[in-house]
Amino acid sequence: MDKKISHLYLKTFIAGTVIFIITILPYLIGCKGLYPSIGDYPIQNVPFLQHIYEMYHSTLPAFDWESGLGMNFLSAYSFYNLTSPFTLLSLLVPEKLFLYSFGIVSALKYGIAALGTCIFVKQYVKKDSSAFVCAILYAFSGIQLYNLVFGFIDSICLFPFMLFAFDKLCRERKSFGFAIILAVSGFTNYFFLWSECVFLLIYFIVMTVKKQFKIDIKLFIKIAFETLLGIGLCTVILLPSFLALIGNQRASGSIFDENLLSYSDNGTILRIIESIFLPPENCNSGFYFSHYQLDVASVS
Repeated sequence: MDKKISHLYLKTFIAGTVIFIITILPYLIGCKGLYPSIGDYPIQNVPFLQHIYEMYHSTLPAFDWESGLGMNFLSAYSFYNLTSPFTLLSLLVPEKLFLYSFGIVSALKYGIAALGTCIFVKQYVKKDSSAFVCAILYAFSGIQLYNLVFGFIDSICLFPFMLFAFDKLCRERKSFGFAIILAVSGFTNYFFLWSECVFLLIYFIVMTVKKQFKIDIKLFIKIAFETLLGIGLCTVILLPSFLALIGNQRASGSIFDENLLSYSDNGTILRIIESIFLPPENCNSGFYFSHYQLDVASVS
């Protein structure tokens, strides 16, 4: 790898990280180092991650009596980034500084999101500046800013690396990179893993039809093997979560009904249109189009 490309990647990572820090710096100063937000961030993300931190530093229980009325710890918190690499990184922070690390860890996520996008896009553009612009646009897209309060950013910032590894597998037949990032994504969040696999299937079909991927039986078997290997590696997280979900009538009732074909809540389409023009806080307030469920949902 030449120096120019190395410099591009370093510049992109630093830009993504620093832009986010500059953006939240006034809030960090005003709140004495704590990062304030609204919605699910203070009532879900912060207490959940605090609880996960405490459990990691004491003992990881099979059944957690401190959550709700008691629940399976692994299946309950695997959706909330229990084994995300960023959660594991935060375990290195002393307990007294844990709350103060949230802003910095979030900044690193934005830097990594930009870096991964730059690496992926660099294959398809002639100019380094084009890859850089795409990276910043992805890192600071609306879905990133809106879903920061939900903790979904962990999966979103890893997704470009999955696309890059999949490209390497299909174009250059590079082994095991795709299986590894697939497993890491599964450990990060099983819901996003499913969504990303659907996207990859569509991506694979389109690239094959456009003859960007030259598929033969040997490569097809290799792709299937790496997919199964990646999913298999994170089964320790996926299986308990799957078993918990299929036994939950609330989950099955929400998934396998009219939601498959249409939005069940009135006003969802209006809220989506609203989110195109207004920042997250305005959408979350329900000022223009209010609905008790949509006010706390990630309709954007």
